[in-house]
Amino acid sequence: PRAALLVWSRMEEEEPSPLPGYGYGGKLDDLRKREFKRLSGGGDVKEGSSAASGLTYLDHAGATLYGESQIQNAMRQLHLNIYANPHSQSSTSQRTTKEVDDARQLVLKHVNADPTKYTVVFTAGATAGFKLLGECFPWSRKSEFCYTLDNHNSVLGIREYALRSRAHVRVVDEDHPEETLAMLEPTPQAQPAQTAGERKEKEGGGEEDESASRSRTSYCLFAFPAESNFSGRKLPLREYLRDVKSGELPQAWAAADRPVAADGGGKGGVGGETREKKGISNDTKQNACRSFGTSTTAASTP
Repeated sequence: PRAALLVWSRMEEEEPSPLPGYGYGGKLDDLRKREFKRLSGGGDVKEGSSAASGLTYLDHAGATLYGESQIQNAMRQLHLNIYANPHSQSSTSQRTTKEVDDARQLVLKHVNADPTKYTVVFTAGATAGFKLLGECFPWSRKSEFCYTLDNHNSVLGIREYALRSRAHVRVVDEDHPEETLAMLEPTPQAQPAQTAGERKEKEGGGEEDESASRSRTSYCLFAFPAESNFSGRKLPLREYLRDVKSGELPQAWAAADRPVAADGGGKGGVGGETREKKGISNDTKQNACRSFGTSTTAASTP
């Protein structure tokens, strides 16, 4: 025990050597001193005080910190310019519109997205974004909403929009996404919102409408995390997207077990029958499904 204590004491006294290239090429310490001085005071520094305690902020995935230069630049722009309602034709409104459009272009450039194929929609947060997606997605009775077990809590809310439209819901293993953990079917009480074509077909619109209904494209949605803010784990996004686009994953899902009736889909957990897998109980899986929270990428496939 004495030898162990001596070794530990020596380890504590020695200055740790940083990993090569760690912290933005070794610039992390300078960045912290320049942009995040408030962290040196434990995050609660009164004006004029100089607290010696430090703070390590870990919630960047949920709400990252703003740098001092960002605040200074934003304040300078507000002091020098007038920003009006962007939905107008005045010079001040046009300035606001340009700033918003420029911000969209910067986001697209950052994620290397083609602006002719993608657009950026600003929302209040991830939950508001998922809600908007669930409300606007073209669900149909042939649609399927699939998500990995390790996922953002708000992703679970999309299930209700899918089930309400008589679509199916599938839960898959993030390590082996071709394997289905649970499958939910719409409850008999679900009242799908009918499209104009479906209403005409129901009212006896004729063979032409029925043919158009059969040929109508059905879309499916696959939600998976880019990085888990529960564990920090990053999933192989390129492999996921490749397997979706090639049809490998959809084909594997089509050959999976038959769905079972949903039981309390609006509550926590997967909301259906989950088989035991890899020694993890059903309760553990459901609790994990309630507690995981991550940034999420959604892939839409017809």
